[in-house]
Amino acid sequence: MTSPHEATGESARPAARCSFCGYAIPRTPLVLDDANETFCSEACADAFEERDGSFAGHHGYKRLRTGVEALDATLPRGVPANAAILLSGEAGTRRTELYTELVWRALARGEPAVVVSFDDPPAAVVERFLDFDWNVLPAIERDDLRLLDCRAGGVDGRNPSESGESDWFAFLSDTIEDAVVDVDDPGDVEAVLDTVEDVVDEVGMSETGLIVVDSLSTVAEAVGGNAGPTATQGENDGRRAVREFVATLKAGVCTPRFVPAFVVVDAGESALRAAHFDGVIDMWLDGNRMADERIPRLSVRKMVGTPHDPGWVTYESAGGSGLVPTESVGNGGRTGEEPFRSDG
Repeated sequence: MTSPHEATGESARPAARCSFCGYAIPRTPLVLDDANETFCSEACADAFEERDGSFAGHHGYKRLRTGVEALDATLPRGVPANAAILLSGEAGTRRTELYTELVWRALARGEPAVVVSFDDPPAAVVERFLDFDWNVLPAIERDDLRLLDCRAGGVDGRNPSESGESDWFAFLSDTIEDAVVDVDDPGDVEAVLDTVEDVVDEVGMSETGLIVVDSLSTVAEAVGGNAGPTATQGENDGRRAVREFVATLKAGVCTPRFVPAFVVVDAGESALRAAHFDGVIDMWLDGNRMADERIPRLSVRKMVGTPHDPGWVTYESAGGSGLVPTESVGNGGRTGEEPFRSDG
């Protein structure tokens, strides 16, 4: 290739961004002798000649608007797409509705999603979408939605006459069968993670889609309950398993693929710490404002790589419209210039 050289004097170009990576050039730019392009480094200059295209102007895949109004109100520049995010909430905060809406909004954008359920059978997960008139059955037929059944023991032989299932529940179970992947032992963290990565590969999730895990509290209980002769050792094993799960999920999926993972946990769960995650979303019920009413609120405590409003936002469920803020929230400094996946 033609050797790049530093632009100097009057020949220095005013371009502030690299023609290949698209990021700001902190020092004097490099230019090619035979090209009207500027670069931040020789690596970018070499790659520009070797590849058909560049990354300049194509960073929208690195962040996304979740589509959940109550959450986006606190994240003016979106969520980093390579983040593992802890979703912590107590009973009554509509935590389950939040992660259900996160998945639905991704599917509505034309992106795939994977739900890793340690608590509920797959048909119950699907029914939760239908409760809000979010019909995910077409997405399942398109293979855009996969459901990992990580309940201990699972469910076999779904015959209503034997199991007591309703006809509708049995219909759902049969209809979604091809989208369900069974994981026999939720306490085997390595097996669960291997299955997650296999499914992500099959769906082709790279720079698109998201993962929801519900919930890691169950992982800690499963591992802690089956390991060690003492309660203390079992609890330590559970904490260790959770740390391993989060670290491996980040290293194997979130970081290299730019696929965010929202990991659900019970509020106050001691086995999990915010330090393990790139982001932390807290949900709680405020019972102090009115004696006869408990008001749900959420806050983004932490979100590495993007500005956020750490204040508490009150919200309510608006049915099919999802979770919406009930108080006006500022834009938190969004400039309108940041690209998002949904922006095309």
